[in-house]
Amino acid sequence: MKWRRFRLSLSEFQFECHDEAARAAAASSFTNRLLEEVRTVLTNWLATPEGQRDAYRPRERILPSHFASEASWNAYLAALRQRRLATLGDVMPDLSAVALVLDMAPDFVDPLRINFRIALENGGQAPGRREFADYEPSLFQVSLGVALPQGLHLRLQLDRVQPSYRFRDWLTYPAMGLNCGVELLPANEDIVRIGTTWAPRYSQPRIDPTAIEGLPVSYTNLADPTGDVDRLFRLPDHYDTWIQAQTLVDAGQGLPDDIAERERQAHAVDLEAYRRESGYIRAGIQLLLDSCNAARALGPDAPLGSWSSRDRRAAPWEAWLLTNEAFARYGGERYTEWRLFQLAFILAHVPTLASRMPEFADRFDAHRDEMSASLLYFATGGGKSEAFFGLLIFNIFLDRLRGKQRGVTALVRYPLRLLTLQQARRLMRILTQAELVRLRRRVAGAPFEIGFWVGSGNTPNRAAQGFGGVPIITRTTHSNDQTLLNPPSGDTDAARTARRAADRYQEALESYDKLRVCPCCGQATGMRRYPFQDGRVGIVCFNDGCEWNRENPPSPHRVPLPFLLTDDTIYQRTPSVILGTIDKLALIGQHDKTINAIVGMLGAARYMDPANRHLYMPRGARALTRAADEGWTRLKPPFSNGAEVFQDPFPSLVIQDEGHLLEESLGTFSGLFETSFESILLRLGSGILRDYVATWRPDPQSETRRPRLAKVIAATATISDPDRQLRVLYQREPLRFPCPGPSIYESFYAMPRTARRVERRGLAAQAPAQSRTEQFTPRMRSYVSIMTNGRSHTMTTSAVVSAYHFAITELWRALIEDGRTDDAIGTLSAALPPDDPLTPLRRMALQELAATPLGVRTLENLLDLLRISLTYVTNKKGGDQIIETLQTQVERDQRAAAVGDLPFATELISGGVTIAEIQAVMQRAEGSVQPGEPFPSLGDSLRNIVATSAISHGVDVDKFNAMFFAGLPSDIAEYIQASSRIGRTHVGFSLLIPTPHSRRDRYVVETHDQFHRFLERMIPPPAVQRWAERAIRRAMPSILQAYLCAVVEQETFASAGGDKATARTFTTASQVKSWADLSAGGNPGAIRAATEFALEAIGIDGRGPRRAGAAIHSDHYRTFVEDRVREILDIFTRRTDGSRLSNFWESHQTRDMRKPMTSLRDVDEGGVILAATRDPMRGRNVNLETTRQVMRIIRGQRLAARSDVDADPPPVDAED
Repeated sequence: MKWRRFRLSLSEFQFECHDEAARAAAASSFTNRLLEEVRTVLTNWLATPEGQRDAYRPRERILPSHFASEASWNAYLAALRQRRLATLGDVMPDLSAVALVLDMAPDFVDPLRINFRIALENGGQAPGRREFADYEPSLFQVSLGVALPQGLHLRLQLDRVQPSYRFRDWLTYPAMGLNCGVELLPANEDIVRIGTTWAPRYSQPRIDPTAIEGLPVSYTNLADPTGDVDRLFRLPDHYDTWIQAQTLVDAGQGLPDDIAERERQAHAVDLEAYRRESGYIRAGIQLLLDSCNAARALGPDAPLGSWSSRDRRAAPWEAWLLTNEAFARYGGERYTEWRLFQLAFILAHVPTLASRMPEFADRFDAHRDEMSASLLYFATGGGKSEAFFGLLIFNIFLDRLRGKQRGVTALVRYPLRLLTLQQARRLMRILTQAELVRLRRRVAGAPFEIGFWVGSGNTPNRAAQGFGGVPIITRTTHSNDQTLLNPPSGDTDAARTARRAADRYQEALESYDKLRVCPCCGQATGMRRYPFQDGRVGIVCFNDGCEWNRENPPSPHRVPLPFLLTDDTIYQRTPSVILGTIDKLALIGQHDKTINAIVGMLGAARYMDPANRHLYMPRGARALTRAADEGWTRLKPPFSNGAEVFQDPFPSLVIQDEGHLLEESLGTFSGLFETSFESILLRLGSGILRDYVATWRPDPQSETRRPRLAKVIAATATISDPDRQLRVLYQREPLRFPCPGPSIYESFYAMPRTARRVERRGLAAQAPAQSRTEQFTPRMRSYVSIMTNGRSHTMTTSAVVSAYHFAITELWRALIEDGRTDDAIGTLSAALPPDDPLTPLRRMALQELAATPLGVRTLENLLDLLRISLTYVTNKKGGDQIIETLQTQVERDQRAAAVGDLPFATELISGGVTIAEIQAVMQRAEGSVQPGEPFPSLGDSLRNIVATSAISHGVDVDKFNAMFFAGLPSDIAEYIQASSRIGRTHVGFSLLIPTPHSRRDRYVVETHDQFHRFLERMIPPPAVQRWAERAIRRAMPSILQAYLCAVVEQETFASAGGDKATARTFTTASQVKSWADLSAGGNPGAIRAATEFALEAIGIDGRGPRRAGAAIHSDHYRTFVEDRVREILDIFTRRTDGSRLSNFWESHQTRDMRKPMTSLRDVDEGGVILAATRDPMRGRNVNLETTRQVMRIIRGQRLAARSDVDADPPPVDAED
């Protein structure tokens, strides 16, 4: 044993605080008593046989012959002990520089206050290289306690959180630590006791939804057509009663006079927000009641699904019932009811969507429905996704029932690709059930489908691109994947061909089957091409017993799942929901062909194939002739005599999740393209689509109407200053939902969980009000931090994670493998803190679990929930280092404890890992043991996942309940999101191992409980600015092209009369010149028209009478935009150029004018990497096709991995 620890106990030091001499004497006394205590402890130890056996003898010369074998080493030690007795000088470290510091100084802010710094400092020099292995002149796990009269102690003010009546009980803290945490210790009333801790802890209480007696919240009850709608009014009634109680609260009580009145005014504003929110909920219920009465007037024999066809006023009530039926089918036995805020959120927005119908136009509220964006702001894991998914499902049912037989209902956007895929699968499970309900209830219209709108690195932009290995659905030899994925062995040509086909198909599945399993039955899915649907690539379930296949019988082929993979199929089929990354918003101005396809999907489509009902946007004489030859149906409004297939074709809902990530350049471009997209819709809705879109009157005194735009829902759990961000991004006023409550842990919608045990509730009742919630409420997460002074951060992290897993291994072996339940219970009981008042109850609970087989199984399951840990690293390099050192540390700890060679499985998740690999890790982690089945061996189980920020969003795995942070993430919002991966269902444990040299990390430890209590308030405001000239300049080519292709070209085509072949298109640069030359007023007129649109697109005047988000210096930006438009058009009009528009942009790029953006992240000019044609090391040429294949493998896409540029399609695969 190289090191041995000794416990030192020093008695109290008493001194007069204000007496400098007394403080100096106490400090001197401390050093003397410390050294004396060390001498006493070591002398007593050396007097024992153990001490003489183990004590180190310095300055001994050890020869190789001494350790040639174990026997020779033992003989050498025995001789040394006999020859040389250990003395105090051999083992006594030099601790003379360890001092007690007692400093007093006036406070910098308030000179009437005195700051008292009490510290233990080691001023000694680090040992030299010769002495480093002999002595450790340090004290470890030091704790310092201070007791002082109550009258002398002034608590510190929390300066990083603005004082508010909501936090008045937590605005101060007893002291700040220095390289340690601080906690308040129990003491008499007239004494304050403060102690240090090297591992401060904060317990975050579990918050549960408020329960209102008699309010129906279960999906099944709310799906009952005979249900009593009036019972829903209990929600706003209860809310109004709660609001009345809040009016009696004095928000300024207990606050300093200078802020008390301000907080009373803030409280008054909050009360008004509560009343408005309650009013919105009540209005939604009243609309459902009126709709219900219309439906019931049809008589009891009218089947659900047919009411709105007989009376359109019944549509909202019918949609409400079908929505709850779909969620009941989706939730099964696991999810059975709405949380209170989810129910309130959906009800409050029912009038927003229903008021698009003429029958309910009087329910329109301009502030709620057009001028504001609803900020769905709730804690991570609190159910935000289900809230806006519930509103989305209601909306798609309502659209079908009100006559919108096809078209886009909602746009759902995410900022991260992994999150997009995870949420797409989540929504797919709900939407599939909604489609099955639609089929059962015989609701007319196109099927509910999701368009997966992401970059081509995830799914190809076209069905003809990259799917050569996917068989067509008509091939009877591949009715399922059984034979295709299990080719025969052997050397025959047929066997080799089958294996090649299997490899290509497997590659396609791994790259592009984004569902992997059927959302209905859970079995593996496959892919097939549908030639009669323009080559659509569909994801297929081959399980004949699956409910999807039973409700969609082959006719004559299997019906693919409602998930559209490629952009061209999305534009053709106009799915109900388009779900994708925010980056794809750049496509509204990227390529002339894509822009036409997008506006065609939104109501301007020119033709429809009557066989498959796909929409098309042929441009030019040749394409129009082909459309006529194919027998396609002409559509309104491009053709005045065409068929009508659209009603209110614009999306009525835009959902942006994880809004806090829309900052810096991404937030700036997101805002600019949001308003650009709205400008396109406003131009179309006021022009060729004016007779087909929902409208409203901005001025009630005027008959002028304006197209209705989508209701914007921005969801987030971590954001600071959200009001400003919403004004920048959407130029809308913020409508926060739910309104924040009157205290940090309580609101109308949620309260701290009530403990089950009577004894625990009794202890809580006796505790001070301030500590009651955090100490006695059942926990959601425990946040712990430790200091890492004097040791490598990576090594410390590995040692801590290894120690955690070693404890889990020991408990696992005792409880699960060896059946030593009593030993496990004893170990757990001994680890409980003796000074915690809940310790006796927890020991009692452990004994109760051990008393029954069911209890033991419960304890085993709880242990299994802690088997996997997440280790967060700030970058991939740190992850690689942790993985390497952790494996070594685990092996070392296991050998020391004689555990044996137990494998320790660790996985890495980072931005460099493909989505498929991440999903494989998630599936491995989610593996569960069925009741009665034995647990797998620890050596065969996943134990640890090292992850970067890639895991921070959308990962919801019950098995993740322990997390270690190797340093604090650079962004507090990231810390919140990452730590929220744990504790979502069960109690989570988060341990921060701060980076020692980071003052910011140490600050978290030093103010641990306050920091974690106010985590959300520690987030800096998002750095987002709409009016950045470089961003506007970068977006101008996209905006100009969007105007030409989405507005001018559509208006020109619709007004072309009978000869549509002469209608202007913008496929070449010369056509832009021709348009500018022939515009009213010539080229200056074209500049004015384009500038007017560009100013609208960037939102120069803001929105509404309050001009939300408007430019402050509008004249400057008007001139700036006009100059940019003139520069761009001058390039086009300088000379006639017949090159394709996309090529023209590419060839005429300059530093100040670049081609239209391909992504919202397309900010800086990208570099170009060219493969070398010769390998100088080997002296031979390089096959460029080999290089391409290698790069595809590196990127995780063995098939076509193209950029997001939506250019002409590549050549079709040979096997297509």
